[in-house]
Amino acid sequence: MTNSGGLWRDQIVTDKSISVYVFHDEREIPNKWLYHGFLYVSACELSRIREKLNQKRNEIGYDDEIKFKKLRTTNKINQLAIDWIKIAIDEILGQNMWFYFFGVNYSNLNKEVWSHKRIPREFKIYNKFFQIGLYGSIKWFFGEYDICIIEGVFSDRRNLPSGDAFAYEPIESIFLKTQSLEAKPSVDFRFFRIAQINSNHKMEPRFSSYSHFVQLVDLLVGGFSQIYDATSKDEGKCKIAELLLNRGLPHEIMGYGKQHFDSKYYKKVCVSFFPRDRLDKNTLLEGSWRYMTDQFYNIRQSNFIDGSRYPLFNLEEQT
Repeated sequence: MTNSGGLWRDQIVTDKSISVYVFHDEREIPNKWLYHGFLYVSACELSRIREKLNQKRNEIGYDDEIKFKKLRTTNKINQLAIDWIKIAIDEILGQNMWFYFFGVNYSNLNKEVWSHKRIPREFKIYNKFFQIGLYGSIKWFFGEYDICIIEGVFSDRRNLPSGDAFAYEPIESIFLKTQSLEAKPSVDFRFFRIAQINSNHKMEPRFSSYSHFVQLVDLLVGGFSQIYDATSKDEGKCKIAELLLNRGLPHEIMGYGKQHFDSKYYKKVCVSFFPRDRLDKNTLLEGSWRYMTDQFYNIRQSNFIDGSRYPLFNLEEQT
């Protein structure tokens, strides 16, 4: 049994439950896309996976921060990034990790509607779709459970304006705005606020062991973005995109037919974008867009090009 909504720390957990940590990072393609990436890691497997990541660091001899934007032609950092992505895919297939890539289509979002007296428009958009991405991915990945215990949410630290809810509003309050108490899974947050940490483990004073996972989600977000947006010709970035493609991501999870449900990545990796069409001002102001499931989509053209200068595949043709 659980108490009302199952959101409070003192609830008695006797139903089918799962306990996870959440690691978050974002990437922006100016005036085109805002991406949120959510990496869920099983609480009971977190230490083991962290040791695997650190073991690869030791084998390759690279102990500095690893970020997608740093991947160019340096062999050590490129090889470490590749090995980390391989570990992530193996752990995802083993159902020890889950990854959600959520894109907000700026071209179809009327930014004027998001004005706020205290908070810059960009931060309000960022926060709202962070909330939607967090709740949507919990519901999708863990809907078979009665309770999803979130041990913590760790996000790469940003410079936030005064009054930004991301910095001061309790996570349970944020979550209640987007979730029905009757919906499964019920969510039990074991912390008070989102922890904004330095992704550089050498500079993070309290949660340095978690910084490695923030670096990992940064690599995944960057790799998926490179497949869709092809913003760089740097060797390291292209190698990550090629590795993901060779392992069936993201095209093995596109579409809604039998092939989609039979995919080995089904309910382990999720990709979605919003909105499909340009929404008018009244729709955005009324808030009814939150329930427009037809505005969330996952089929999109890939712009990544291989050495022969032809697109590797067209996601729009996947069914």
